[in-house]
Amino acid sequence: MPSSSSESPKGAERLARRATKRRILLTGFALLVVAGLAVMWSSREPTVDGKPISYWISEFGTSGSGNEAALDKLGPEKTIPYLLRTIAGKDLQGSGWQRFYRRHHGKIPGFLRQRLPAPQAAPTPGRTEYVQIRAGYYLVHLADKQPLAAGRAIRPLVPLLESSNRIARFSAGIALSGFGSNAAPAVPVIEKLLRNNPEKVHDVMLSVLEKCGPKATVAIPTLKNRLGSTNGNVAIACARTLWALDPSQADLVRSVAKKISAAADAGNRMESASLLWRLDKDPVPVVPVLIGLLNEDDHPFDYRAILLLKRIGPEANNAIPALTARLNRTKRTEAFFLKAAAEALDAMGGVTPTNSTTVTSRFGNQ
Repeated sequence: MPSSSSESPKGAERLARRATKRRILLTGFALLVVAGLAVMWSSREPTVDGKPISYWISEFGTSGSGNEAALDKLGPEKTIPYLLRTIAGKDLQGSGWQRFYRRHHGKIPGFLRQRLPAPQAAPTPGRTEYVQIRAGYYLVHLADKQPLAAGRAIRPLVPLLESSNRIARFSAGIALSGFGSNAAPAVPVIEKLLRNNPEKVHDVMLSVLEKCGPKATVAIPTLKNRLGSTNGNVAIACARTLWALDPSQADLVRSVAKKISAAADAGNRMESASLLWRLDKDPVPVVPVLIGLLNEDDHPFDYRAILLLKRIGPEANNAIPALTARLNRTKRTEAFFLKAAAEALDAMGGVTPTNSTTVTSRFGNQ
């Protein structure tokens, strides 16, 4: 008769294997249920062509995706709540279920996993920021095409101007810039930010003030106060907005712009030159600033300088040597850049350079 001591370990081993299999099956079943719930949850979103709205928003900037046409089909009432969440920085890594599924997909037993859809890859930080910004621009599009329906986004956007998320603030400002004077509810928030936290103010927020016109005059004292800011970006932007809201402040704005036109920062010099030209259409203080920008190679403002020279025309002809030299040095080959340079030279009365590294050879006679 076999001894019980020899069978006991084998029986225990069989029981342990059965328990392990049960745990695996139960775990797989539980995760399958979770995946099913995730699919059910996502199906609550409005869909176009069988794909939920969150998918179409995530496709901003993807060539050929047709995402804006899909969002247009859904209309403002359905898209705005999701656009606002995107601008706020929510769900940019997917929904809670999608994130859970992404984390646990690899733990599902193989025989079950192969029957489930693969989880959507997590977007990179740069990609999520880009989608946030494009969501703001899409709201500008809605405000232009369907202003009454899109207007429901204005009040939810206003608190986002104070978000701790820098891209959320910027994207909300972009979106509000599309509503013109209807964005007036944002004026007190922008004025408060400018007064207490100017480092959180993006230039686009000041553009919102400008578009609000008389409804934004409450911000004039704070704008004047910020003209003396040690932050040149803030000072020149406030000068521009102050003049837009109150043209009688031209003398004060001019003095600030002239001072900043000699600053070290190339971007601030470009802004000051643009503002000075808008103020007086006088090339004398403007053209030397543009020549200085063209003589420097370590900034991205050459294109804007060229466009302004084109607007100034023959009165900027003393900038022709600087622009010609810039074209001989530059490695830029974009058609829009070379076309602008050729048009600026023509407007100033100059001759387009003809050697192999300049406008004619790279842009031709288009």
